[in-house]
Amino acid sequence: MNQKIDFYQRFGKENLIPKSVLILCMSWLSVFFIYGVWVSILMASQSDLLEELTASKRQNNQLVQEINVMAQLGRSSGLSALSQQLQMFHDKRLKKQRFVHLLQDPMYSNLNGFSDVMLGLSRQHKEGVSLKRIEVTDSGSIFSMTGTVRNPEDIPAYVVRLGDEAAFANMVFEKLLIRETKLGQELKFEIRSQSKRG
Repeated sequence: MNQKIDFYQRFGKENLIPKSVLILCMSWLSVFFIYGVWVSILMASQSDLLEELTASKRQNNQLVQEINVMAQLGRSSGLSALSQQLQMFHDKRLKKQRFVHLLQDPMYSNLNGFSDVMLGLSRQHKEGVSLKRIEVTDSGSIFSMTGTVRNPEDIPAYVVRLGDEAAFANMVFEKLLIRETKLGQELKFEIRSQSKRG
C-alpha cells in the first residue's frame, strides 16, 4: 500500500501580484490622498486670510480718509485715537501678510522632502523587500522605515540603491536592524538615517 503526503498543500497559490507591490500601491494612493487633503486645507486657509486682508485694507483706507477729513477740520482730539486705531489695523495686516507668505512657501508646508523621499522609494523598489512603516520628518532630513525581507542579502543592495536617489544622497544610514520573525520564513528589518550636517 502506497501513501502520498503533500507537504506543499498548506501553502496557497502564489498571488500573481506580489504583496509588496500592492502595499506600495496602497501607500502611494494614501500619500496622494493625504497630500490632496493637506493642499486643500492650505488653499482654504490662504483664501480666508486673503479675504481678511482685503477687508483690513478697506478699513485702513476708511480710517485714512477720516483722519484726513478731521485734520482738515482741525479736530486734533479725535485724531490721536484714530491714529492708534490705524496703527493697530496696520500691524494686524502685516501679521496676516506674513502668515499668507508662509502658507505659500512649500518649505514651510513640509511637503518637499516628503514627496522626494516617496518618489525615490518607488523608483528603487526591490522584489522581496516589503515596507511596513515609513517615517519622514523635518522636511525629509530624518528618515526611518521597517519591513520584511525574504533574503537578508537584499537589504545592503537595497540601501546602496537608495543612496543613488537625490533624496537619500546626503543621508547617513546610522541604524540597520535585522531579526527573524516568529514564523521564520521572513526577516524583519529596520533602517534609520539622517542627513549629513554641515
